[in-house]
Amino acid sequence: MELSTQDILFIIAGVLNIIGIIGAVVPALPGPPLSFAGMVLCCIATPNWIMVTLSIMTLIMVVGLAIIDYLAPGWMANKAGGSKKSIWGANIGLVVGLFYAPWGLIIGPFLGALVGELIENNDFKRAVKIAAFTICSILLSSMFKLIACLIIFIICIIDASVYYLN
Repeated sequence: MELSTQDILFIIAGVLNIIGIIGAVVPALPGPPLSFAGMVLCCIATPNWIMVTLSIMTLIMVVGLAIIDYLAPGWMANKAGGSKKSIWGANIGLVVGLFYAPWGLIIGPFLGALVGELIENNDFKRAVKIAAFTICSILLSSMFKLIACLIIFIICIIDASVYYLN
């Protein structure tokens, strides 16, 4: 059995979407951009105005998510009264936490923000509050990215199903 161009594009799109879903919760992988790349491949496989429109809307969503993902931890730490050291600590903790996933992805940034704020102000109660805000922003950002990747995956499944059922 020989695979058509559409078959190959759908297979690659599926792989990109699965990696994108994983990347939505693993900080080292750019989840939504990978899922979006899979959606673009679906759009190439079956070009129609619906998929083109959904791809444009999805691109706007992915860019917005990237901006939020980049700014949210710092913004939340700032709203809680955090210092730059707590933000740096959270980022360093996130990188170290990658080696101890899945729990390290939560504990690492928390401890990093906590230590960073303790170095800056030496107020444990305040440092815990800032670390908690930082973790909330990371979890919320991951949740939004996961939802976006799942929506993109469902759109791709529907597109492939319509193609193969017709």
